[in-house]
Amino acid sequence: MHEVIAMSNNSVTCRPEKFLENPFVLGYKEFELMQFTGVKDGCGDDIYLGDILKFEETNYLYEVRFENGSYVCYHLRKDWGKWGNLSRIKDHDFSEHKIYVVGNIYNNPELLTP
Repeated sequence: MHEVIAMSNNSVTCRPEKFLENPFVLGYKEFELMQFTGVKDGCGDDIYLGDILKFEETNYLYEVRFENGSYVCYHLRKDWGKWGNLSRIKDHDFSEHKIYVVGNIYNNPELLTP
């Protein structure tokens, strides 16, 4: 993941993860922008739209989506539906409940199939 430092009509300029490297430009078809939810997982890692969360106690996986103006977690077993609104869930201690980001829908599509 890279920080966007400038945007134009058809590209973005990104700062590399290693700050010693020079910024680089990507066309809009070469990347997906990740929207930060404002919530961190049990390790303190940022949770983004499209992330896949794992509830360690049950091994259940959830996809973070945006719906009706809020971030929600959907169980990856499609018939189980929505777990809840992420902003309400964050009131629980994610480290205590061992909820972690284990991937995302872009880099780990294999996690989407039960």
